[in-house]
Amino acid sequence: MTATKNNSIFKKLGALVMAMCLICALAVSASATETADVSGEYRVAFLKEGTTTASMAQDAVNGNATVSENADGSVTILIPIKPIEDYKPMGFLWAADGFIQGLTVSGGTAVLQNIVGDQVRYDSANLVITLPAMPSDGTLSGVTASLKLFYADSATEYPFVSQMDPTFDIQLTKVA
Repeated sequence: MTATKNNSIFKKLGALVMAMCLICALAVSASATETADVSGEYRVAFLKEGTTTASMAQDAVNGNATVSENADGSVTILIPIKPIEDYKPMGFLWAADGFIQGLTVSGGTAVLQNIVGDQVRYDSANLVITLPAMPSDGTLSGVTASLKLFYADSATEYPFVSQMDPTFDIQLTKVA
């Protein structure tokens, strides 16, 4: 009878040790699944849609982007931009200056903020994009820009093609 009691105590102790090990394993695996902080500085590339070739909109990028993770898990991407100067769209005879007026981003919002200069013919501005989460590969696909065109160094809009809506991808690469 004593041997039976010892066996049952060892079984109970073994079960307790096993339960403690499982609890520790769950705690370790739960902490490992936490997502990495995406906040920080990113290099920006405006690419032709579906390629790794720079888009004509790349000339509008005025430095690295800043990404901030919000309390709800969404992200805010701030991209400094400038005018695209002396651009010859589609073989036009005269050069144009292009000004991004806004973006359409799938699943998110984008606004132009911190405009320096005129609201349309600005010297610099920030594109502020808000997304539910940072794309795992850092790519925002199929972004459409609203772009105003003016004769180079002029306040006169390009006739017939005063506004273009190019579509491109935005690639964000975290700066180490």
